[in-house]
Amino acid sequence: MRTHLAFRGWRQAVRVTLPCVAVLAAPLVGVGVARATPPGQNGLISYREYFDPQHSTGALFVVNPDGTDPTQITFLGAGNLDTNQN
Repeated sequence: MRTHLAFRGWRQAVRVTLPCVAVLAAPLVGVGVARATPPGQNGLISYREYFDPQHSTGALFVVNPDGTDPTQITFLGAGNLDTNQN
């Protein structure tokens, strides 16, 4: 039985393409779920709070992961930002 030339070309294209797709897709099979944080206990969250509407004066604070115990860690000095003065 003779095969049409166009069909032979299609069959050969599939034979070449399919292994290439399999080789390229193989690394994706082992990819796991990405995690937003490393395993273990979470630490403090830091944030900046502004004291005026112009956002020109503010300080840095830390808070526990559950939102409790906010603590100011920077304090305004005479024209500069002094740290850990509590």
